[in-house]
Amino acid sequence: MPENLASTKGSWCRSSVALDSRHASRWPVNDLTTNQGQSKLHLVSMYAHARCAALMGCASDGQRRRVLSGRERDVLAWAAEGKSSWEIATILGLSERTVNWHVEQSKKKLDAVTRTQAVIKALRSGEI
Repeated sequence: MPENLASTKGSWCRSSVALDSRHASRWPVNDLTTNQGQSKLHLVSMYAHARCAALMGCASDGQRRRVLSGRERDVLAWAAEGKSSWEIATILGLSERTVNWHVEQSKKKLDAVTRTQAVIKALRSGEI
């Protein structure tokens, strides 16, 4: 039975739960036809949705949480354009060592091994 879940901020999802004979003894399928059964299912669906959103890095208002600082986003955005550390340092008015430090911090925060992987993860997550 699909459930539509909506928050006050407008984010939503659609959930569905399937029960098989292994679970029938714990939660009889005919219990889902009552208002109380549907309320239980709705509560479970809302919890699952909130947990999935948290695992995906979404705040309670549906917006993604930022993990990178503004400077780290700037550095990775320029790296995504193919700029070297020296070029990024010149553009941003920083030292090359500072640019490399921001790249390393970004890699740690994004759980990336390489600079390219950090850029890709930042792009996919909406950081840059």
